[in-house]
Amino acid sequence: NHKKPVIIGVACVIALILIICGVQNYRAKKHQKLWEDFFLAQYKIAQSENASDFSALETFVNQNKNTVPGAQGALMLGEFYWSKQDYKKSEDFYTQAAKVKEFEPLANASLIVAKISQEKYDEVISLANDFAKNYGTHFAFTQVLLNKAIALELSGKTNEAKEVYKQIIQQEPTGYNAAFAENKIRTLK
Repeated sequence: NHKKPVIIGVACVIALILIICGVQNYRAKKHQKLWEDFFLAQYKIAQSENASDFSALETFVNQNKNTVPGAQGALMLGEFYWSKQDYKKSEDFYTQAAKVKEFEPLANASLIVAKISQEKYDEVISLANDFAKNYGTHFAFTQVLLNKAIALELSGKTNEAKEVYKQIIQQEPTGYNAAFAENKIRTLK
């Protein structure tokens, strides 16, 4: 009398295990396919004349928003368009990359550069303040502070800029950023 429920129970457990394995296998294949498509898009860039046709990568990024490979591609496109001085397009791709948690700090640091290039100083200052709250220990933090100080200076807030330059020296007492900040403190009026 108890054999039938036991057999049904065992069959259900086996079916559940098979479903879980199937889902994991599907996810792994999907993840692998994403990376393959990403590398194929990069290969197409390399094969294009002067390695300047980014259309395959743009298509990939637009079709794979909110994925790690899509965010990495968006960062690449952000850098490409920034180098071509298309700061608005660069900003759009950095914004897209920042939506993926693993790329959020680096994409936001890059986004600040794109915004300062467009003279969006208030947005730079706001983003830098958010960055400090969320990523104050990130390796790009000092560079973000430097961009904030420059944005303050260029928007006429000299005293606030000096304070941020002092913060840069405290954060990183030696190196290029500190030397730049020290020079700015001496020369700002």
